[in-house]
Amino acid sequence: MKLWALLAASLLLSCALVAQDSDQESRGPDGGTRVRVEGIQVLPLTGKPFSGRSTTEWTRTLEDGTVVSTHLFAMVARDSQGRIYRERRHFVPTDSNQQSALTHILFFDPLTQTRTECSVATHLCDVTGYHAPTTFTPPPVGPIGDGTSFRGRDNLGDDIIDGLKVIGTRDTITLNAGVVGNSQPLVSTREFWYSPDLQINLAVTRKDPRQGTQVIRVGELSRAEPDPALFKVPAGFRIEGVRSSADPQQGTPIPAGDTSTARVSPDVLRGLLISRVAPEYPELARQLRIQGQVVLSVLIDKSGTIKDIHTITSPDKSLTDSAVSAVTQWHYRPYLLNGNPVEVQSTVLVNYTLQPASRSTPR
Repeated sequence: MKLWALLAASLLLSCALVAQDSDQESRGPDGGTRVRVEGIQVLPLTGKPFSGRSTTEWTRTLEDGTVVSTHLFAMVARDSQGRIYRERRHFVPTDSNQQSALTHILFFDPLTQTRTECSVATHLCDVTGYHAPTTFTPPPVGPIGDGTSFRGRDNLGDDIIDGLKVIGTRDTITLNAGVVGNSQPLVSTREFWYSPDLQINLAVTRKDPRQGTQVIRVGELSRAEPDPALFKVPAGFRIEGVRSSADPQQGTPIPAGDTSTARVSPDVLRGLLISRVAPEYPELARQLRIQGQVVLSVLIDKSGTIKDIHTITSPDKSLTDSAVSAVTQWHYRPYLLNGNPVEVQSTVLVNYTLQPASRSTPR
């Protein structure tokens, strides 16, 4: 009996140790996999206002045959100035009463060349540079990537969507085996129904064996001018910072609650420049072969006029005097936050470069 009791006690102790071990850390963190489906792309065109409801249906068939169907609804708008309003929402099951939860609000302003993204969860908005083209040319058909893929295109004719004429095309892209690790060729298609009047795709269907089928439609269209309030940061949200999208480190966060002065990068500031006086290369500096970059700190008032200026770095005093004299006369378009002009703090870079020929000019 004592032997059985000892064995039973050992078994219980072993089970306890296993249970204890199972509570210990057994792996590191995992970032998981995230896929974002882009909606209809909108160019910042002037004189073509509209608003509508963008619907995205996303269907995927899993390896075991399970079909996953999700969708979302999001508002999109563009005003006569070319400003764009977008929403980012979560996908929800198609056969459910769930609503697509709003996660982010985005504003694209070609006038101030800024992109503002506001998080609904934190009520904080981030501003970056925005430099979008106003035209688009479809990529040519034929070989892609040194012949590793091929793009074909079919004309689908004309149709009508929400009273607007649309032109249909279908692009077919064939990826050769091994291009993306595929054991055999992969074929994907994209079908576009383009409105020449609004210059946007009112419908897009993407079929890719790696990502399933995505059907995007813009409906409930209105050609009226959208409400100007739509393009302003909502009440209760705060601007967290302003920076250049090309170099996120060049922007300086705006202190919480303080939007009287926006600190923007040189990249954003260049986009606001409307009047420029060219600096003169000092003759003595030219003769002495002095060249380099003058970095100026500038404060610009609400009207776009230089209010204060001082030197951060410079290779020579004569170049400093030349740069300050010219930049003081520069004029900028007012920078807007929440639709209101604000003062801007930034830096101006003036480069003095001697050319091989004697005719050297600063740029």
